[in-house]
Amino acid sequence: MKRDQLATQDNTGEQRSSHFVIRYPPRATSQKHIEHIVTQLEAAWGGLAELLGTLALPHDLVTVTLEGADTTSYPRNDSGETMPVGPVPAIVLPLGASVEIVRRALASLLLSAAAGERAAHIPVLLEGMLGYLAVQQRELDLEKTQVALAKRRRMVTLDDLFSGPAQRDQQHYRLAATSFTAQLIASYGLERYRQFAHELNNVRPEVALETVYGKPLSTLEDEWQATIRAARQPEPGLGWVLWRAIGYWRPYWLTAVVIGLTVMAQDNFKTIFADGLQKIINATSAEHFDENEFTVLLAAIAVQLIVWFIINALASPLQDFLGARVGAKILNDLRRKLFTHMQRLSIGYYAHAQTGDIVARFTSDLSDIDKLVTSRIADGFYSIINIIWFTTAIALSQWRLALVILLALPLLMVGTRLFAAPASRETYRLKRAQAALASTVQENVKAQPVIKVFGLQSTALARLQQHLAQLYSNAVRANFLSQTVGTASTQGVLLVNVVFVLVGAVLVVQGQLNGGALAYNYILFGFLLGEAYNLTKKVAPSLIGASGALRRVDELLNAPVDVRDAPDAVALPRLASAVRFEDVSFQYGHDLTILDHVSVAIPKGQYIAFVGPSGSGKTTILNLLMRFYDPSAGAVVLDSMDLRQGTQASLHAQMAAVFQDTFLFNTTIRENIRFGKLNATDAEIEAAARAAEIHDLIVGLPKGYDTETGEMGSLLSGGQRQRVAIARAIVRDPAILVLDEPTSALDPATETAISQTLERLARNRTVVSTSHRLATVQHANRINVLRDGKLAEYGTHEQLLARKGLYYELWQKQHGVEVSPDGQAATLDMSRLRALPLFTVPLFANLEADALAELARRFHSTHFDAGVTLATEGQPCDTFFILARGRVAVTTSAASGRERTVATLEDGDYFGETALFEDALAPATTRTLQPSLVLALRRSDFLEALATTPALRESLALAIERHRLQSLIGANAEDQQTERRFSLRP
Repeated sequence: MKRDQLATQDNTGEQRSSHFVIRYPPRATSQKHIEHIVTQLEAAWGGLAELLGTLALPHDLVTVTLEGADTTSYPRNDSGETMPVGPVPAIVLPLGASVEIVRRALASLLLSAAAGERAAHIPVLLEGMLGYLAVQQRELDLEKTQVALAKRRRMVTLDDLFSGPAQRDQQHYRLAATSFTAQLIASYGLERYRQFAHELNNVRPEVALETVYGKPLSTLEDEWQATIRAARQPEPGLGWVLWRAIGYWRPYWLTAVVIGLTVMAQDNFKTIFADGLQKIINATSAEHFDENEFTVLLAAIAVQLIVWFIINALASPLQDFLGARVGAKILNDLRRKLFTHMQRLSIGYYAHAQTGDIVARFTSDLSDIDKLVTSRIADGFYSIINIIWFTTAIALSQWRLALVILLALPLLMVGTRLFAAPASRETYRLKRAQAALASTVQENVKAQPVIKVFGLQSTALARLQQHLAQLYSNAVRANFLSQTVGTASTQGVLLVNVVFVLVGAVLVVQGQLNGGALAYNYILFGFLLGEAYNLTKKVAPSLIGASGALRRVDELLNAPVDVRDAPDAVALPRLASAVRFEDVSFQYGHDLTILDHVSVAIPKGQYIAFVGPSGSGKTTILNLLMRFYDPSAGAVVLDSMDLRQGTQASLHAQMAAVFQDTFLFNTTIRENIRFGKLNATDAEIEAAARAAEIHDLIVGLPKGYDTETGEMGSLLSGGQRQRVAIARAIVRDPAILVLDEPTSALDPATETAISQTLERLARNRTVVSTSHRLATVQHANRINVLRDGKLAEYGTHEQLLARKGLYYELWQKQHGVEVSPDGQAATLDMSRLRALPLFTVPLFANLEADALAELARRFHSTHFDAGVTLATEGQPCDTFFILARGRVAVTTSAASGRERTVATLEDGDYFGETALFEDALAPATTRTLQPSLVLALRRSDFLEALATTPALRESLALAIERHRLQSLIGANAEDQQTERRFSLRP
């Protein structure tokens, strides 16, 4: 922290920062430590607050007293830190405290504030927090931590963690606690970990684990230790890369043999060249030189060289062509294999995967593998053949020189032995960083409207800078280590060269080698050294560079397929009777149950709707029906057959779907409709378009059915995209038509038109639909109402309204708001006011009609685009909002400055009711997530209605008096506070 970022200090020995008041002895020697301590405190606060959340953290400035100041008000505990005293927490630190001391003191205090004083004395929480903070700030490498734990003779257990650290094993305990903390957060999320910190008691830790995570201690221990055991696997080196690369070439072994022969032909030309030079030197240096014999010798050498030069000239391009051909085939095989596996992966994989990360595997990763299989592995193959060839030729000429080469070859492997594994590890991290950057860029492209509306350009740039910094660090380490492999081995090559020349000179002096033989062997040795250099300086670093790409491709190929056909699966018959959910439960991974013992029937030929509050399990029902997931318990049965007994292809062959987020392929309208039935004729496509009521619009376009739709249908309007999607579903003539919120993102006029189209198409067809807008499903044969994953009630629209249960509540919330056809204006019906429970008290329930009409008249409607802020947290708000159409996010700010979404509001929801009765600051920020229409009532209009409408004032006063009396016999204090706010009694 720079000095100008700190608050000014005075002569009282006190200095303030964002979260702290620093008290210090008024001596010059102590002031030099303040900036360091404040910097460490603020840095630690940000990370720890992010880990613990902000709800229970201190809102007052924390007092930090340096040794030598007045510390009498802050007694210490056994650890040397102080606990909160009174309303303001405090810490005592020595002058010049180390980073570790500062962090430990603050972590203990914040843990006490967030999870209770007891939590600060539980080592696994405190040490885990400190270690996790070090990981987040890149001071501790989690992967290296796992490796260190894996190398120990005895696997660490949860009993060890909950028993606390041994006196001589503090560092190891910190690593284990960090590993366990990271495992819990990565697998189950931060919210669960915070709850775990609240619940944990070292005496009975299994109780907290089962309460929070729903699993016994042994199961969580197995999951944690599995991550540690995985770290024991050695980093893949050159041998692993070579084995994988050879595996790619294995189907093309015959071509590899031909390539090997072309390499040998080229090597033979080089050998003949060296042999010719040997003969020329020996002939010219002989005591009896015969010019005629030399001429004949020279002619024979020339003929031989010309013949083999021609062979070499033919073999070299043939080698290049065959290598390029095989490389292209291998890459296409790999692309096909990756893409095929992607088609088999379940929806659950894509729910968590980043699109940019997947795309990076097909681009940058396969580019590295392309270089590996088409050039580097081939270069390595050629070099190995050449080294064997030239070493054999030297051995046939002078075995002593060949022995020197064989004895010195291990020197060439020094660099590989020392640096290959760490270089491979850093290369893998570099590939992951590149993929993360690709995901960020892709997300940024898709999020441009949101970025521009919210003014997030600087935030987006800051995120990019973080990625670039990480990428730079990874790139430097990976490239340096990869090149070090070659550089270290190259030094070995040079040393072998020196030894070879010295040994050759000694053999010449001893008369065991003549000048021509020395030249012959040295030329061949030069060729050999060139190949060795190529192996060590070019091929080996490239192999290591490709190791990260190979690992990432393997990760995708090895990604498990969660939903797969059983070995004995058979084709499912076309729906004849009904689809039934029989006592179905479902969980997403380790999360809480989404569906809880749901049993419901979907008879053939009926329109069945599923409705309920957000998160009730509506979409999960459709996902299970389409077998995107399999139930955790129970079964989904088509007629008499469990869907898991049939093939997925036979199930999907009798289904079609129209989703909320319509996806169109970047091709023509005709082809997009034909994707519903690949062998559909043009006549069938046009019939489907007529049924979807879009044929007339299509033929009116300049290119008609051959009009391009653009990426994701961007060249069409929302309603047009949805009608094309409906036509795509209809052309399939499905036995089951699935509708997942198909009209929620459309304007009212388009929604009404498409709803009528769907209602007409649903006649005598099995339709399963979900919607949060009840008016679109009121004609359904049966409406199933879900709440918290359970079937709360079911029946027709009329039956459910008469029952006055959850459906009735949802209907009342959405009823009474009339939206104009263009979606730009709305009017409020008196019935909506009558059902409005302000402060959970139905203040408008018994008002006279005239009073209600007067109040309803004062609401004005406004249409907002996506990304508009309606209220800002901590800012004055004087307006009450009812959401007529759209979706609004409610967010609060964390201590780190990040926003946290606490609720998502939909049609009929309201917010800002306190603004009608008092000067209030907005408790949260509300922002539109999509184009939204709201009805707003300002406090000035509300007060004016009270002043000009005696009936309204009297009715409200009576309502308040009635609830005041109720409060006297047990009503909650919130109602009493409401009465005080109104103060309307005459």
